[in-house]
Amino acid sequence: MKKALLMLLLPLSAMSQEDKKPAHSFAQSVKVESSSKAFLYVFQQTTGPYSDIVNPDYVYPGGVWDDPDIQITCPFPNTNFAGATYDSLYMDWGANLIGFNFTTGHELYLAATSADLLDRGYPTTTSQSTISYVIEGASPNRVFKMEWKNAGFFDGIIGGSSTDFTNTQIWMRENGAIEMHFGLVNVSSTLNDTLLFYGELLTGFGVEDMSGNLTGLHLLEGNPANPVLTDNIEYLDEYPASGTIYLFTYPISIDEENTIVLDVYPNPAVSELRINAEDGKRFSVRLMDVSGQLVKEVQMNNTNVLDISGLPRGVYIATLSDVDTDFMETIRLVLQ
Repeated sequence: MKKALLMLLLPLSAMSQEDKKPAHSFAQSVKVESSSKAFLYVFQQTTGPYSDIVNPDYVYPGGVWDDPDIQITCPFPNTNFAGATYDSLYMDWGANLIGFNFTTGHELYLAATSADLLDRGYPTTTSQSTISYVIEGASPNRVFKMEWKNAGFFDGIIGGSSTDFTNTQIWMRENGAIEMHFGLVNVSSTLNDTLLFYGELLTGFGVEDMSGNLTGLHLLEGNPANPVLTDNIEYLDEYPASGTIYLFTYPISIDEENTIVLDVYPNPAVSELRINAEDGKRFSVRLMDVSGQLVKEVQMNNTNVLDISGLPRGVYIATLSDVDTDFMETIRLVLQ
């Protein structure tokens, strides 16, 4: 059952072609104003190779699909995504997932694209498009991947076009990171204008709590090759190109009352990071990249210089932990 968040974010793509209305009035009427602009996640747009899922744990068995009803037990029920944990995942249209927490009432809406997808075999009985998922890796670094392979667009197929398609994946990592991957895609300028007009280029995620409040909105707007992260209901200008990857890394929270006193500089950094701590303090430093992978871990004392010259440029999460007390601080670090 779709509840308020899903219907708020996507009231237009759920309608029939005849019932759709311009999206701009909708976007203006439901803007969610930011209270702090302090996003929970660090966002990075990058590019890279796209690989189809192989040896999936699940393949949709229903033949030609249109808004299929797919329910999944959440692979990581203890992992916090956008401020809550979830018992199950649900999919019925678009490259999107809905997470449910049956105890707290939280619902997660997660969309690589809100465009209404449709099996390219429609209206025949021979499927040409595949929906599948797989869980890869070993705990605590597993990743859940869901893929819409060679999927068509409702707007295109109903409009008589059979040449538009997408290959899209949503990744949910056990450490809380979220990723959207875009493979081979063809979206004509006419279809792109249609998707934009009807508000179907929404990409990102958000949460609805039991009271119906929207929280943790991380949506992308503007040029898909260089999008802006926003906590308002906004849209991309175009469908993302083949090879586009959107990464949302969930930093470890900071204990504000019990932290170690550190001076970390420079930031942005180039080849080294200087870390000054209180006398007698022992602390560990863990650097994670935007995909959540650990790239460097060292233990240090007092004033130290950390060599980072061998790391690629980009955004990292530096977690500094007091060895004796386990108190920690988390810093967003940029290497340039």
